[in-house]
Amino acid sequence: WQMALQLLLDMHRANIDADVIVYSSAISACKESGQWPVALKLLGDMWIIQLTPNEMSYNGAISSCETGGKWEVAIYLLRQMLEQQLVPGIITYSSAISACGTGREWQRGLKLFEETPSKRDVISYNSTITACEKGGEWQLALHVLLSMQGEVLPDAISYNSAISACERGGKWQIVLKLLACAVAAVHPSVITYNTAIAAFAEASHWLLCLQVLAEMKAAEVEPDVITYNSTIVSYDKKGQWEAVLDLLRVMDSEDMLPNVITFSSALSVCERAARWQLALQLLANMQSKAQVTPNVTCFDSVIGAASATAEALPQLPVLFRRLQLLQEDWRTWSLVRGCE
Repeated sequence: WQMALQLLLDMHRANIDADVIVYSSAISACKESGQWPVALKLLGDMWIIQLTPNEMSYNGAISSCETGGKWEVAIYLLRQMLEQQLVPGIITYSSAISACGTGREWQRGLKLFEETPSKRDVISYNSTITACEKGGEWQLALHVLLSMQGEVLPDAISYNSAISACERGGKWQIVLKLLACAVAAVHPSVITYNTAIAAFAEASHWLLCLQVLAEMKAAEVEPDVITYNSTIVSYDKKGQWEAVLDLLRVMDSEDMLPNVITFSSALSVCERAARWQLALQLLANMQSKAQVTPNVTCFDSVIGAASATAEALPQLPVLFRRLQLLQEDWRTWSLVRGCE
C-alpha cells in the first residue's frame, strides 16, 4: 500500500492527474493491507479533487471497514452508492455485513442481508452467519445456515461459523450434529474440529474430545496445539491428571510444541487433583525443556496444588516469591508500554 500512495504522490508532484482507476487501485491496496483509515481518506480525497468514485472505489472502501469494524461508515458508504445511482454488488453487501459483524452489530448485518437485491452467494451467507456468531445469536446463525441450503450449498466456513456460534452458546449437542453434517457435506478444516472440541471441552465431555481428535487424524486433518489445549481443558473438572500426561506424551511424539496455554491448562488439572509434585515437575519442564515462560495463572495453579497438603507447604515461599517477581515484571512492562 505504501507503493500505491507513493505513486499518487509522484503523480501529484509531476502534475499528472490521477484518475478513478488509480485511486480505486490505491484504495484496494490499502484494504488488502488492513489500512482502513488510509483507504477511507483516499475515498474522501477523491471528492475533494472532484473525482467521482465508482463501484470499485466504494467496494474497496467498504471492504476496508470490515477490518476496523467501522459498520457506521460501511452503511453510510453503501447508502451513498445508492444515492449516486451506483449498483452495489453482492461483494459490497457482504463486506458491509462483515463490518457490522466485526462491530458487534448483528441486527444491522441481518437487515443488510435481507436487503441484498441480487442473488445471494455463499460469501454473503457466511458473512451473516459470522455476524450472528459474533453477536452471540446462535439460533439466528443456525437459521441462516438452514435457509442457505435452498439457494447455495454451505461450505466449510459456513459450518465453522455456525459451530462457533453454538460453541459460544454452550450448545454442545447441536455442535455434535453440525459436525456430523460438515463431515458429510464438506471437507472440515482444523478450525471446524477445534471449535467442536472446544465446545465439548467446556462441557467436560472428554470422551467426545478424544473421539473428534481420532476422527481428525482418520480424515488426515492434522491437529495443532489448539486441538490438544482444548482436549486438556476437558480433563479439568474431574482432575484427570493421568489423561493429561498421556496427551502431553502424544504431543511430544508428534513433535508438537506446547505453549503457555498447554501448561496452564495442565497445571489447572494438577491443582484440581491436588497433585503438587506433578505440578512442580511440569512447572520446571516448561522452562527447562519447552522453553516456555510461566504466567501468573501457572503459578496460581501450582500454589493452589501445593496449598492442599501440609507436605508441600515448604515449597510455598519460593513459589510466592517467583510469582511476585513475575508480577513485578508485568508491572514494569506495562509502564514501559504506557510510555511509548
